[in-house]
Amino acid sequence: MRTGLLQLGWQGGTQRRLSVLRQQAPLRALFPLEPDGADAVVVNTGGGVLGGDRLDVEIGLGEGTRAVVTSQAAEKVYRSAGDVAEIRTRLRLAEGATLTWLPQETILFDACRLSRRLEIDLHPDARLLAAEMLVFGRLARGEQLRDGSLREAWDVRIGGRLAWAERFGLEPPNGPLLDEEPLGGGMRAMATVLFAAREAPTALQTARDALDLVGGARGGVTVVNGMLVGRILAADPRMVRQSLARTVAAWRGGLLGESPSVPRLWTI
Repeated sequence: MRTGLLQLGWQGGTQRRLSVLRQQAPLRALFPLEPDGADAVVVNTGGGVLGGDRLDVEIGLGEGTRAVVTSQAAEKVYRSAGDVAEIRTRLRLAEGATLTWLPQETILFDACRLSRRLEIDLHPDARLLAAEMLVFGRLARGEQLRDGSLREAWDVRIGGRLAWAERFGLEPPNGPLLDEEPLGGGMRAMATVLFAAREAPTALQTARDALDLVGGARGGVTVVNGMLVGRILAADPRMVRQSLARTVAAWRGGLLGESPSVPRLWTI
């Protein structure tokens, strides 16, 4: 069992400076020199997540500060003999802050045991574009998720008040939920993308027009308590990844007024 911690914080508005950096293996951060790209890259030096691991990532932005954070590669959650791995991410944004949180996909190996939680605390005048992607099994090896356990939670607080709480879970056998209509409908990958800002409700049509689905991917966008929530599903994880990357790039340009792109690591 490993206990990893990564704390990142920036202050200073347009004169941004790194104010917090705490790293405990197997988590660490890299800071690439990438114009209009990632300001920080989260790395799991352990090569994956084992049963019983506890991994915590905390990111905080001070007033008027902007940042883009991604991860180095897909996160692999290995088969477990019974212990549950826990991944917790906390995002805190002060007034006028803007964060793009775009980790690469999490791949659930068959018989994995995972509890994953995303906790978001926003000032009412902050803006957040956040996305997470799950892949159900190592499909390239012919493996499908049949005996996996997952507990997924998103909690979004705006001005200290709970604005959105979502819970998603899987228990063995996984096939019925992933395969049957009107549930997964044969999906083997899923992505959730969130845009939270004061102007979010008025940008629904823009966000829907920018939902760039490829291959056989399905998706949609709706307004939830003043936030935009999008979902992308497909039987082929590559189609979800490509759709998510194109959608996030379009939302960065159309909703945040930033470079319509994703970090370079997403093109590898």
